[in-house]
Amino acid sequence: MDKNNKDIEHRSSFEETTTQIRSDCGSAHIDDPDNAILVDSWSKIYDSKALAKTKEGMLCGNVVAEYNDNIVLIDFATSNLQEYLVPKSIIERYDGEYLYLTIPHDVLPSYGY
Repeated sequence: MDKNNKDIEHRSSFEETTTQIRSDCGSAHIDDPDNAILVDSWSKIYDSKALAKTKEGMLCGNVVAEYNDNIVLIDFATSNLQEYLVPKSIIERYDGEYLYLTIPHDVLPSYGY
């Protein structure tokens, strides 16, 4: 095998490894197709009752379900249970522990139901 073919083979192997790491690392950006949260990963987020944070980093509830193009958040921390139906389009990323929203905490009540 000549040098050019070895370089191509090595590069291809590296790209496959990089793609696999991106898929398995848990950190994902919704708007980046290479790092998008996969549909089968959503169930892992719900099953773990992942915590959601607003733009400022304030906790705003646990992710408990998916409904169409939305997620359902329930804030158990307040004395009056709060439920939110949040569009997936305002999710910035998921780091394996927290789901980060792009909206500030004062906007969150507009998604209450």
